[in-house]
Amino acid sequence: MAPPRLRRPARLAAVAAVAALTATAGLLAPGDPLPERTAAAARASAPARPPLVSLDLPYAPDGDPAHRLDVFVPGGSTTPRPLVVFIHGGAWTHGSKAVVRGGSGEHTDVFRDVLLHHGYAVASVEYRFSQVARFPAQLHDVKAAVRYLRARADDLHLDPTRFAVAGESAGGHLADLVGYTGVIHDPELEGDLGVTGVSSAVSAVVSYYGVSDLSRVVPDRRESRCPRGQTGAASPEGRLVGVDPESRRDAAIVRRANPMTYVGVTSPPTFLLHGTRDCLVPALQSARLYRLLRGFGVPARYVTLDAPHGGPTFHTSPRVTAQVVAFLDEHLRVER
Repeated sequence: MAPPRLRRPARLAAVAAVAALTATAGLLAPGDPLPERTAAAARASAPARPPLVSLDLPYAPDGDPAHRLDVFVPGGSTTPRPLVVFIHGGAWTHGSKAVVRGGSGEHTDVFRDVLLHHGYAVASVEYRFSQVARFPAQLHDVKAAVRYLRARADDLHLDPTRFAVAGESAGGHLADLVGYTGVIHDPELEGDLGVTGVSSAVSAVVSYYGVSDLSRVVPDRRESRCPRGQTGAASPEGRLVGVDPESRRDAAIVRRANPMTYVGVTSPPTFLLHGTRDCLVPALQSARLYRLLRGFGVPARYVTLDAPHGGPTFHTSPRVTAQVVAFLDEHLRVER
């Protein structure tokens, strides 16, 4: 989905609105433009030894191509490695786990290389799209992938006690849900796909411009002076849950799919990143989630970038990637 285009006055107003919210909420925002680097330069920090790669591993024995994942483990590793499970975006209707292998304008492969360089294993997962199955099928899928990876940790040289989850856009929404529902033990949210009897909990969440409240996406666009975009049951959010996200009659259905519903004192530490010029998923979504997390005393960080919805800056800026790695190091207690 391409982000809606704004006329310059509306764009400036939207940036000002987010900046004002950032100031009042005490959020962390860069004070100057973030330095950029090319994907080729970023790859220069990749590990000298090639990673151990396992592609298209079936995390459920049903033959569904949507139930596959890839795993990359730092080469030459002699000890079990902490793992970051990555969930691709695509409005819950498209996208691929192959995004971490390159070819995307988001340069998610740079994110993978940075993590490998710092000793992290990376898994990238597929999941069913909303035109195939409605929520919570997508959450069931990603949780099943986490359980599979934990059950096979020894074979894949992973440390099952140090799992984090990360995602972009729709994948950020699912990453938040995996994180905040990990200790709830709700069978309707956990599902029974693939490996069962193993925890799907994670120790940290990194969420890039994800949706935290489906009912507020369109109102947040209006508040940010952005075009309304798709609305109602035909919107990406509506197709995910099968109803109009703003419908009061179906509010319980929508709340079931909102990460904010599950935030509490036991939620894992969370790093939120969002672009101030995002008119597809306005930064108000991450700002609201950040305030809720902090209200429960959950360790949380929120960084805003001068960026639209997505873009290479999130992964090619050394200043940003260094903060992400430092956050993961802190909460997964990584030793090199």
